[in-house]
Amino acid sequence: LAWLAPDLETAAAARSIVRLGPRVVLVTDGAGPVRVVTGAGLEIVPVPATEVVDSVGAGDAFGAGFLAAWVEGGRGRPELADTAAVVDATRFAVRVGAMTAMRAGADPPTRAELGLPARAIAAGRRSG
Repeated sequence: LAWLAPDLETAAAARSIVRLGPRVVLVTDGAGPVRVVTGAGLEIVPVPATEVVDSVGAGDAFGAGFLAAWVEGGRGRPELADTAAVVDATRFAVRVGAMTAMRAGADPPTRAELGLPARAIAAGRRSG
């Protein structure tokens, strides 16, 4: 965001992007809280204190966690207007990102490590 809008504070830069059309902008900041910016305003999702071993892959794991929660919840583009649903998926994404940072390498947690039941992927060819 600093590169896209160097003269704006982070939340203001995210709001300027939302005004261009996206319904949601998620702003991560390492150990800092995640800012969920929508046309309706700003929500803050705290990040738990985490013993970081390796931050490689934590951002990708965060994104994957958000998408997994979103799709598994049966949500699509229209539900992005539901700020509570976005915040809920963001909380899950924070868990996934934090767990990834707690170990070496880009090694995101499995469903079992997150306390979730196994789910078949790609027509039952793989689970985990």
